[in-house]
Amino acid sequence: LYDAETGAVVPGTVFGDKHDPDESDGGGSTLPPDLLLQEAVSCMGQSLDAAPDVDVLAVAFCTFWHSTIGVDAAGNAQTPILLW
Repeated sequence: LYDAETGAVVPGTVFGDKHDPDESDGGGSTLPPDLLLQEAVSCMGQSLDAAPDVDVLAVAFCTFWHSTIGVDAAGNAQTPILLW
């Protein structure tokens, strides 16, 4: 969580989950999208639990960079997350 007035991180509210990608024999790497969503929601919950008296004005998160996932028309994952 960040303080809206100072931009500083609220102490004790930074959380993350470590995971290893699945690797194929051909050198590909993937992550299961449902697991990554579960981890992101868990980290946000831990941050909020760590600062119960903080007023939250907005929520945003970033989980990965330069990756691709196939989704259907409803936005549901149809492929694993393809890392590169």
